[in-house]
Amino acid sequence: METEDTKESHTFFSFLDENRSFFLGIILILSAYLKFIYLFHYSSYDICLVSQMQTYWDAAVHSYYRGDFDPAQWSTLPTLGHVFLAWVFKLLYLAGLYPHKHEAIIGLNILLSTLDAALVYGIAMQVFASGGYALLVAAIYAFFFPITFGDALILPIHPYLFALLLGTYLMMTYLEQGKLYLFVSGVMIGIAAALRPETILMVIPFLLYPLFASDRRLAGWVRALVFGLGFGTTVLLVITQNNAVSSGKLHTLSADTAPRYLLEMCQKDTITSRSDIGTYTVRRYTVSPDAPIQEYNTTIPFTQPTLLLAEAHTCKKPARTLLQAYAQKLHRIYSDTLSMVLPPYHGSITYVLRFNILALWMTVLLVLLPFVVYDRHVMRSGVGLLIGTAAAQLIALFAFGVEPCFLQGFFYGVVILSVLSVIVVLSQFKQLWWKAGIYLLIVGGAIMLFYHL
Repeated sequence: METEDTKESHTFFSFLDENRSFFLGIILILSAYLKFIYLFHYSSYDICLVSQMQTYWDAAVHSYYRGDFDPAQWSTLPTLGHVFLAWVFKLLYLAGLYPHKHEAIIGLNILLSTLDAALVYGIAMQVFASGGYALLVAAIYAFFFPITFGDALILPIHPYLFALLLGTYLMMTYLEQGKLYLFVSGVMIGIAAALRPETILMVIPFLLYPLFASDRRLAGWVRALVFGLGFGTTVLLVITQNNAVSSGKLHTLSADTAPRYLLEMCQKDTITSRSDIGTYTVRRYTVSPDAPIQEYNTTIPFTQPTLLLAEAHTCKKPARTLLQAYAQKLHRIYSDTLSMVLPPYHGSITYVLRFNILALWMTVLLVLLPFVVYDRHVMRSGVGLLIGTAAAQLIALFAFGVEPCFLQGFFYGVVILSVLSVIVVLSQFKQLWWKAGIYLLIVGGAIMLFYHL
């Protein structure tokens, strides 16, 4: 039997559901307005071109001036990100805005993050089948300060997130819209993988999704094939372009993936390759400015990933050491990732850290996720897709390290799944309270045991 509080809650969310288009518009417009005001009037965005961001920006400028064949353009970073930025520069030149390209790119980042919030709403709508709860998710995501702060950073995370979220939304809605959505979803996930090659494993849950979401096995395989065709075509085109600009030397999505894996396995800060291609250095995404730099030197060119991976395994640390390093990486996601690469201004880093604590608590709430099976209205295949995508990014964290804005890559899934978990447990608390209590005791005991090992 429902209590008065439960009835009022249902009435409130039903009201939001009935007027969801209006409220979604308010959320998106208000969040975009606040981002513009904060970034252009209260932030010092001009000092954010440092570290990896400066490298990305310089590569885009070099590409704009037709410098794609320079080995520095393809030997130390993924190519698609700065090529995309260079094309934006060309459009800005045609519009007469090239002298203001920095401000224009930040404006584009704001537009993309606002569209991201709309896509997060669409994904949550599929998972919840409730516009009211989806609006709650969209509001949390749209006004999450680290995302606003991240819009000032010139990084490929912005087009990556848009491609990933659009691909996810299209995958979840293809049953109503047709196989074209599957193909375009494959293209978007292919673009996301080309922008951040270390996350390419996320294609696996996308390939599995049609198999579990389809009633007929043959239809599921056909749909997975359509998605794979879009994904494979996109990835193949990027690799072909990389091969062309490198005069046949680069045969993968990026030359920096294997070096970054070596850095993580050997626990070094920089790796320098001296070969016939030239001398190039790949640096860890986040290196403390106060700690001594640990260097690794090799004669293997970065375009030989097989040899680099073999060398990485020769200095691989014991499992316990790697687990400790992984725990430190998880800590950095919610703590000092940005502060290690950015100069502080106006207390922004402090606000980022405070909001990241909120994100940490939302992540902790995911221990309740198994209880969503008690709600038959939940889109379980969609939940599985979100979990699989987040898992792929956490594997990338283990193998390749923390980068600025790493949390943003899977935070949308944390918001959706944590809100879903809490709603399911609260709505069925009378039936689940004792199961939840025993479950939390077991999970808590396991965590304490692991902590003291």
